[in-house]
Amino acid sequence: MLSNSPTVNSSTVYNQTTLLQKTVFYLLSNGYRTMRQSSEEAVDFDIGNGVLPTSSVGFLAIMIIGVIISCISTGVILYQVWMIEKNKAEILSLYALLNMREIYQVFSRSQ
Repeated sequence: MLSNSPTVNSSTVYNQTTLLQKTVFYLLSNGYRTMRQSSEEAVDFDIGNGVLPTSSVGFLAIMIIGVIISCISTGVILYQVWMIEKNKAEILSLYALLNMREIYQVFSRSQ
């Protein structure tokens, strides 16, 4: 049986702690408790989600639809870029048929 507290030894002399030391200890101990509680809650949440039945067919369907839409969008964008480059080439070929004086006239009219 214990005669006094196990953490306090009556014969031991402890140094006085400063306010800064007390504040640091308080912040660290509360920070560790918060991290430990958050970790415990995250594990509990993860375990709770692990037992829920999931539908992989729905996920797979949404994934395939997303990939198809992305591929179609990329194709449309590439087609538009190709058309713009084609139009730019046609416009430049028109300028190749003109002499420099006529190009400056067209340029001054467009401004």
